[in-house]
Amino acid sequence: MENRRVAVNLSKRESRQMFLQKFRTSGCVGLSIILGIGAFALALAILAGARPARAGNQCVKPGGGDGCEAYIGDALALAQEGDTILVATGTYSEYVLITQTVILQGGWAPDFSVRDLSQYTSTIKPPINMVNPDSVVTIQGQFGDPAGVAPTLDGFLICCGRADLGDNHGGGIKVANSNALVISNTIIENGAFLLGGGIWVQNGAPVIKGNRIEGNASFGKGQAAYGGGIQLENADATLSNNLIAHNVVSGTASYGGGMDISAGNVLLAGNTVYSNTASASGNGGGIMVRSAAVVLSNTVVNKNRASLSGGGMAVIGGVVTLTNSILNDNRAETSGGAVFAHDTTSSIRLSVQGSSLSGNYAGSFGGAVYDLAQFHGIEIAFTESLLDGNVSNGAAGAIDNLGLDGARAIIEIAGSQVSNNSSDSCGGAICNYVDGGQAILLVSDSQLLDNVSADDGGAIENFGTASIANSTLAGNMAIESGGGIRNAGALTVTNSTFQGNRAVRNGGGIYNAGSGILSFAGGGLIGNDADQDQDGMGDGGGIYNKGIAIMDDATISLNLAASFGGGIFSDQMLTIANTQVAGNIAGDGAGIQTEANDITTILTSTVSGNQTVDGGGAGINSNGLLTIKGSAFVGNETLSMNGNGGGVLTSGEAIIVNTTVSGNLARGFGGGIRNTGAVTLTNVTVYSNTGVLGAGGVQNMDAVLLVNTIIAANSPDNCSDALTSLGFNLESADSCNLNQSGDL
Repeated sequence: MENRRVAVNLSKRESRQMFLQKFRTSGCVGLSIILGIGAFALALAILAGARPARAGNQCVKPGGGDGCEAYIGDALALAQEGDTILVATGTYSEYVLITQTVILQGGWAPDFSVRDLSQYTSTIKPPINMVNPDSVVTIQGQFGDPAGVAPTLDGFLICCGRADLGDNHGGGIKVANSNALVISNTIIENGAFLLGGGIWVQNGAPVIKGNRIEGNASFGKGQAAYGGGIQLENADATLSNNLIAHNVVSGTASYGGGMDISAGNVLLAGNTVYSNTASASGNGGGIMVRSAAVVLSNTVVNKNRASLSGGGMAVIGGVVTLTNSILNDNRAETSGGAVFAHDTTSSIRLSVQGSSLSGNYAGSFGGAVYDLAQFHGIEIAFTESLLDGNVSNGAAGAIDNLGLDGARAIIEIAGSQVSNNSSDSCGGAICNYVDGGQAILLVSDSQLLDNVSADDGGAIENFGTASIANSTLAGNMAIESGGGIRNAGALTVTNSTFQGNRAVRNGGGIYNAGSGILSFAGGGLIGNDADQDQDGMGDGGGIYNKGIAIMDDATISLNLAASFGGGIFSDQMLTIANTQVAGNIAGDGAGIQTEANDITTILTSTVSGNQTVDGGGAGINSNGLLTIKGSAFVGNETLSMNGNGGGVLTSGEAIIVNTTVSGNLARGFGGGIRNTGAVTLTNVTVYSNTGVLGAGGVQNMDAVLLVNTIIAANSPDNCSDALTSLGFNLESADSCNLNQSGDL
C-alpha cells in the first residue's frame, strides 16, 4: 500500500452522493418506471457492492475496492455523524484524525463476513517517511463541549508512533476535549515527548476499556516527563480492564511509568498495571497522582519500579481510594515500595479498603508505604487490608509515617493484618516519626504478626502519638530492643495483646524509652522474651520502662528476661493498678525489677508465681521508691541459693499497705520480704512464706516499721531480726520482737 497522508477523493464522494440522492428521492416506484424491473435489480446490486449492507457504514480494506476505501482517513472524510467504519485486517500506514462522533472498528475479515480480533488484526502505524511525526491516532473534540465529539476507537493495533520526534504528546493515541470510547485496542511501542507514550488525554470524560497498552515510552528530552503508558490531564476518565505493562517514562525527572494522572476525577477498575518503570529520578513506577481524585477498584499494580519513590504508586496531592486491589512486588530504590505520598501540591487522603500490599521493597524508607507530610497534611487509612512480606533496606518494613515542618501525618489501620515485614531500622512493620511536625498512628481491631527489625521495634517504633486498641501484636522480633514496640513518644494501648514477641536486648513486648509515655489498659503482655539470642543479657521480658508507664487492668504473664525484670523492668516511673503479674521468669526481679531512680506504685494488683533463676526478688526487686497498696504477692519463688526475698526484695524505701505476702519461697533469706532499705508495713499480712536459709517471713537488714500487721506461720521463722512495732500487730511466734501496745 502506498504510504501517504489522508487525501479526500471528491469525485468519488460526489458521484456516490448523487447516486444515493437519486435513489432516496425517486423511490422504488419512480425508479421502476424509469429503469424498468431489470434496471432496478441492477441498482440494488450496485448498492450492495458499494459498501457493507447496513446503512450508515463505511468500509476500509488494504488497497480499497468493492466500495471500500484504502485509507482510514478517506473513510473518515466521507463519514457522517454516527456512521460506523469497518476496517478489515491489514496494515494502514497513516496518521488518523477523528473529529466527529463515529465508530471506527477494526478486526474484520477481508470480506467483512466476520469480526474476530484474535484472528484478524487491523494495524495503524505512521507512514514510513513520518513527516511531522505526531500521534498515530488523534481524537480531537471541542473545548468546553467534550460530549460533542465522542467517537469509538475499537479493535486496532496501534504501534510504532514517534510523536517525540515531532515534540508532540501521545505517541499512540491523543484524545483532546472528547468523551471518546477507546476499547479493545493494542497500543504498543509508541513514543511521545513529555506526556503519554501510549495515550495522552486532555480534558473530557473518555472511557478507555479492555486495551493492551504495552512497551510505550515518554521522553523528557532535557525536561521532566510524565506517563510512559498513559497521561491523563484534567480528565474525568474511566479506565477498566486494561493491561498497562512494560512502559517507561524517562526525563530529568520522571513521573508515572505506567500512568500519570494530573487533576480530574479518574476511575480505574479491573486494570493490571504491570512491570512499568519510572527511571531517571523517577516517582510512581506504576501510577503517579498529582492533585487528582482517583478510585482504584479491583486493580492489580504489580512488579513496577521507580528509581526514587513509589514503586507501585506515588501521590503528591489529591484523594485516592483503593478498593479490593493488589499492590504487590513493586520496588522503589529509595522510598515507598508500593506507595509514596508527599503533600507537595495539596493535602492527601488515601483510603485502602479490602486490599493487599505485599512483597514490595524500598531501599531506604517504607517497604510498602512512605508517608511524608511536609506542607498540607496526609491521612492514610487501611481497612480490612493486608500488608505482608514488605521489605525496607532502611526504616519501616511496611509503613514509614513522618510528620515534618509542622505538618500532620496520620496513619489509621482498622481490621487489618500487618505481617512478615522487615526493616534494617525503626520498626519492622511501622515507623511513626516526627521531625518538627506531627505523626499519629491509630491501630484498631488489627493484627501485627511476625515482623522483624534489625534494630529497634519489631512491629512498631513510635516517636509521635500512637494508639493501639483491640489488637494483637504477636511473634514480632527486634534485634535490639522492643520486640513488639519501642516507644519514644506517647503510646496508648487498650484491650490489646502482646504475645510471643522477642528482643535480643531489652523489652520483649514493649520498650518505653526515656521520652516515652505509656498507658496500657486491658489486655496483656504474655510470653514475650528479652533474651532472644540466649546470651544471658536482656531486661524487661514484658516491658522495659525508662519513661513513664501506667498499667491498668492488664495481665503480664509468662514473660522471660535473661537478666532483670521478667514481667517489667522500670527505671523512671511506673504505676500498676488492677493488674496481674504472673508466671514471669528472670535472673533477678522475675515479676518486677525497678532501679534506684524509679518511683513505682502498685495498686490492687496481684504478683504471683514468678521465678528468679539466679537472683532475688521473685515477686519484685525494688531499688527505688516503692508503694504497694491493696495488693497480693503470692507464690513467687527464687530458684538459686543466692536468691533472697521470695515475695519482696527492696533496697530503697518501701511503703506497703493493705497487702498480703503469702506462700512465697526464697532459697536464700526472706521468704516473704527482705529489705536493705526502710520499709513501713500497715495492715499487711505476711503468712506462710519460706526462707530456706532463714527469715521465712521478714529479713530486716535496715529498718522495718509495722502497724496492724500479721506475721504468721512462716518457715523456719517469722523474722531473723527485730522489727520496730508501732502497735497492734500479731505474730504467731516471738522472733520479730513485737512489744508495743496492742501487739500479740
